[in-house]
Amino acid sequence: MESVVMDLERAAPMIAATAAADTVAAIWEQILQAQDIGRDAEFFDIGGNSMLLLAMIELVQQQTGKEIALDDLSEGITVNKIAGLIA
Repeated sequence: MESVVMDLERAAPMIAATAAADTVAAIWEQILQAQDIGRDAEFFDIGGNSMLLLAMIELVQQQTGKEIALDDLSEGITVNKIAGLIA
């Protein structure tokens, strides 16, 4: 029983990161009007622009309650990066 608890404790961050990535990907699909966005696709490379970036940040903050600073998004804006900031 103890090992099951330890396994769940180790798995919790991975589960949270996966849930966060799923949330971010769904927001990106909505904002970019695209489907099957890869977790490492760059926001600006797949149709994003500065106005859509602001809309994406607002939606992520509304849906998760987590703040995202623009300074955190200076390079490599991907689903995984955003998920890492909110997980």
